[in-house]
Amino acid sequence: MAAVKKGMSKKVKVGLGIGAGLAAAAVAAYVLTGERGKKNRAKIKGWSAKLEKHASAEISKLKKTGVKEYQKVIAALAKKLPK
Repeated sequence: MAAVKKGMSKKVKVGLGIGAGLAAAAVAAYVLTGERGKKNRAKIKGWSAKLEKHASAEISKLKKTGVKEYQKVIAALAKKLPK
């Protein structure tokens, strides 16, 4: 994606954002549809179940639970779990 420069007009920034969103949607559709999509969805489902299990265990250990703490736990677990 092109770097958004400070001097760019609002129209250009909006156009870049829309373009990036459409590209992401196209990639998601390619990865999640068809025969390969079945396999990919199964992998994603398994990965998210593991993440949820580990996250709930880690979050229950926290004394203070807030958005920042939750985000730290999820980020740390996402790095640990295989992709």
